[in-house]
Amino acid sequence: MVDGSFPYEGYIEGIRIYNYPLDESEIRKTIPKDIKVTCFLPDEFHAAGNGYKPDKYEPKEPLRGIPRLVYPQALPLVDFLAAVNYEGSISKAGDNADWDWGMYQDEKGEWVLMETYGPGCLYNFTQHRYPASPVPVFRFYLDDENEPKYEIKPGEFDSKAPFVKPLADIYEGPEDGGRGPIWVVRSFVPMEFDKYCKVTSDIKLEGNDKAKGEGSWGHITYVKHDTYNGEKMEMGIEKLKKMAENHTHDPKYSEKNEYKEIKGLTIKAGESVRIHDKKQKGQLHLSSCI
Repeated sequence: MVDGSFPYEGYIEGIRIYNYPLDESEIRKTIPKDIKVTCFLPDEFHAAGNGYKPDKYEPKEPLRGIPRLVYPQALPLVDFLAAVNYEGSISKAGDNADWDWGMYQDEKGEWVLMETYGPGCLYNFTQHRYPASPVPVFRFYLDDENEPKYEIKPGEFDSKAPFVKPLADIYEGPEDGGRGPIWVVRSFVPMEFDKYCKVTSDIKLEGNDKAKGEGSWGHITYVKHDTYNGEKMEMGIEKLKKMAENHTHDPKYSEKNEYKEIKGLTIKAGESVRIHDKKQKGQLHLSSCI
């Protein structure tokens, strides 16, 4: 598994998986001497002071809201009374004009990005915005609250609780031939509601012209339930945050996982480099190259 930043030329291709073991000396031959390879065992790699360990909870019926994320062992239990919903800037005309986002302007003058009645959970908020454009303020209203539960600007993601890593982040996309740079905000902070949920922006999100201060791409995904039934568990996001910080978390093999990180590796076009070799039963969770 590769993580971190490293220069490369051309395309990365030709990744090979071998079904026979290689000793350490053979593996070292395939990696330049200046490349640092580090292996971490579960107890050695997690956020400072985290020490998260999955518990032995075995759900008997589908979970909802935050517990559904905390206990992946419940995912095979299908919730037939749940429906996934989307609200965003995708063009309603079927073309590629995916930049106008807003349902209506409410009595406070705020532009409503999403509104729904009944029980559910908001799972994802995404928004793209040019840094030079006017800065919106996003407000999240839950249930009977007259004031927003959360209020945040794009530049505050990753610094204003609860919108912090690893559940939320912001990065600046590339220049991309004049189309960028652009802020990309993504949040996976779950927000449970029993009766009502509304998300607003204090400015109208429309257009795609950087010179005019526009740029309004975004969406919200959420799950709705048609009843209040189901196993109700009061749970904050702290346990979910700790689980996400532990890179070696696995509900099946939590004590035996291994995290491997290789930095500074250059792979030229047409070149093959062996980055991992192991002979035993297991499961490869994620392999990423940046």
